Amino acid sequence: MDDLTAFRFVCVMMNAKEAATLAQNTSWVNLSHLNLSFNKIGGQGAAGLAQNTSWANLSHLNLYDNNIGKQGAAALAQNNSWINPTFRFHLY
Repeated sequence: MDDLTAFRFVCVMMNAKEAATLAQNTSWVNLSHLNLSFNKIGGQGAAGLAQNTSWANLSHLNLYDNNIGKQGAAALAQNNSWINPTFRFHLY
């Protein structure tokens, strides 16, 4: 799975702790699309995801309907390894 480019884990009730555990994955260096929409990660889960700096190729992150709030959005915005001119957040 080291060459994984897209991961879709939608509507499975993932919580903050599980999102933080997922973010500890450093082998998905080719990951470009991550869709965790319709889960329950909240601001803490988003902050956990933001700790991952090995997903440098990430260009699309979908966290729709996760209630990440300002705390989670701010944490994600601080991750400079993801933010580039083509990066797309889906948070609404």
